[in-house]
Amino acid sequence: MESQHEGCATNKPPLLDGTNYGYWKARMMVFLKSLDLNCWRVVMVRWQQPMKTSENGVVTQKTELKWLKPEDEVVVGNCQALNALFNAVDPHVFKLINTCTPVKEAWDILEVVYEGSSKVKTSQLQILMSQIEGMKMREDQTISEYNVKILDIANETFLLGERIPESKLLRKVLCSLP
Repeated sequence: MESQHEGCATNKPPLLDGTNYGYWKARMMVFLKSLDLNCWRVVMVRWQQPMKTSENGVVTQKTELKWLKPEDEVVVGNCQALNALFNAVDPHVFKLINTCTPVKEAWDILEVVYEGSSKVKTSQLQILMSQIEGMKMREDQTISEYNVKILDIANETFLLGERIPESKLLRKVLCSLP
């Protein structure tokens, strides 16, 4: 497993170094939610500059001083999440996202770079499912070691958007016993 450069502090985001995306993503999702739920919500739904419509129907951006309290709360969530994201990546990864204003844009860039497009994700899921199906417990392996390998793959599938039911994982472990 990758070394933990950032330790386990609850007030410090995990560090993405370019090689640990799955690990980083799982921890970063929880870290953002722990800051404020608005931080995570703006990752799920892109923040947009508040707009106003004039009497003659022209749509323009609102100035910050005209934002309503809910609009302020959303932009604060975006800024907090973007700050956390910028501080959770090493300088090489930062170059990929440093011009992003909505945090969702930065998150999506990292997702595509490290997970690929939806077609790539589907392909990765198929490979992972094949790995699980083809796994056999070795004679020199403990049940615990084998279970960890199964769970590692299951966690990877979860991060790609596919949850393997616990009953299926348990069945796999039990059926693979020597």
